[in-house]
Amino acid sequence: IIQSGSTSNVFPPFAWNANLFRFSILDSVTVVPDLAESWEFSDDSTELTVRLRPGLTFHDGTTLDTKDVHATYDRIINPPADVASVRKAQFEVVESMEIVDPLTFKFHLSEPKGLFLGLLAMGWNVISSDEFLKEHNYNLRRVDNQPGAGPFKFRSHEQSELWELDRFDSYWQQP
Repeated sequence: IIQSGSTSNVFPPFAWNANLFRFSILDSVTVVPDLAESWEFSDDSTELTVRLRPGLTFHDGTTLDTKDVHATYDRIINPPADVASVRKAQFEVVESMEIVDPLTFKFHLSEPKGLFLGLLAMGWNVISSDEFLKEHNYNLRRVDNQPGAGPFKFRSHEQSELWELDRFDSYWQQP
């Protein structure tokens, strides 16, 4: 998803992935928390502190925490030489990132950016497992079954035909 220049191929993976934030289904412009439990901007709007929901897991059972958030955004902002990051320019305002503790993460911005929460809520900025990224040398371009943290788990894919998913019983938001 992160390496894609098109929105057309991100819709199926939306169902098995999750972001820190997402857009409300009620009006599609309001940003609401997804993996994040809460957030706060500093008085000068150059620091965003994000608190993750406790107990989050990826579909493979591994814990989702701030090391995964850091690895995801570091890959977008500072991609390895062989990994495309078509959204890198959108995050040029990020000067640094900080893992405060396993559930608290900070973005340090060079200046206020009014649409920053909206950028984090864009569907292609899904949180990836640090461990999984390392295992695949940060290049997931040909990986179908990336362990996500969304409401559904990947089951199978038939090119140009079918995506099969299963309910993820450990998703943070139960029906």
